[in-house]
Amino acid sequence: MRSNQRRHKILAARALWRITGQANETVAVLALAMGNTDEETCTVVAQALGEMGPAAILALPTLLNARTNSLYVRRAVNEALKKIDPEMAARVIHRPPQ
Repeated sequence: MRSNQRRHKILAARALWRITGQANETVAVLALAMGNTDEETCTVVAQALGEMGPAAILALPTLLNARTNSLYVRRAVNEALKKIDPEMAARVIHRPPQ
């Protein structure tokens, strides 16, 4: 998928969440996009999931896997984890990614 198409899907999913508050479809689209190795895409996805807070709980495995991408992505993921599951964030943030 081209970068523009991916970006539009991410923005549409983020807008859907903001308008409807329905997390399932949004989390699915965002988690799939997190599989991309592009730092910018992963960072935007992490920020969107963080905005969702606890509603994005199903994305935790995807976020934890993304912590291995780069320092830039890891920072965005750590911020998202703090908003989604603060207890888990406290356990994993200071531990090196596996």
